[in-house]
Amino acid sequence: MACRGLLMALTDEQEGELLAACEAGDEAVLDAVKAVESLWDEEHLAQLQKLWDPIHRCLTDGTTDPKGGTYPLNRAILNGRQLYTDDDYIVSFVPKNEVVDVAAALNEVTEPWMRERYFGLARTDFPQMYVNEEWCEHTLDFLAAAQEFYEQAAKDGRSTVFMVDQ
Repeated sequence: MACRGLLMALTDEQEGELLAACEAGDEAVLDAVKAVESLWDEEHLAQLQKLWDPIHRCLTDGTTDPKGGTYPLNRAILNGRQLYTDDDYIVSFVPKNEVVDVAAALNEVTEPWMRERYFGLARTDFPQMYVNEEWCEHTLDFLAAAQEFYEQAAKDGRSTVFMVDQ
């Protein structure tokens, strides 16, 4: 699978449909998320590609543990409410009130802080071949996209969902 992560900001209607889908199971959740994705509302999405992994690790405890790190930075990618239980996708939901907190916290993340965290991944199980300046720059670029995404979602009063196939 591609493992390309996508952040999407939800309208109230989309949020309602997604949360209602949880009652029907994983396939309904996936259908609801894919319906939002199919609209490809560029103002309310951020493509993180495979860089979601190092971004999440840097914002949390250096792992991809969905319970790792501290609030609110840990909610930016993986650590929201897990809506999908099978192991072929991750679908992580962040409610509006937490989106505001995540946006504010991401706004405080500086390049020097992020660089230190990124190069600290050398002490983790992160693939060492990616712990270099080139990949750090790519990660910083995608982090900027996530920061802009959360800022817009908070401004618009939207909840968010992160989806990645595994």
